[in-house]
Amino acid sequence: HNYHMTMGGAADSMYEYMLKQWLLSGGKDELCLDLYRRAMRGLRKHMVTRIQLLGQAQPLVIPADVEGQPTNMADPKSPITRVSKHTRLEHLTCFVP
Repeated sequence: HNYHMTMGGAADSMYEYMLKQWLLSGGKDELCLDLYRRAMRGLRKHMVTRIQLLGQAQPLVIPADVEGQPTNMADPKSPITRVSKHTRLEHLTCFVP
């Protein structure tokens, strides 16, 4: 079975809540901050895509959707392979920090 990774409408709230919980805790909930930072590092490393639009000097930078399969289908925690990026701007993806 395939994995679908997105920052769109199916996932954006989780990342938002990590940061909000850290803020609501007065900066004491280090776990939420750590999870948020790790998620953003992964986003920049694996999902950020640049699209050059006609007539524009600077590329548009978006978090692409990513799909892949585990290397061992019997072990869903195995490394993901056959990764493909889909350069579409999903609903709510525009709010990614």
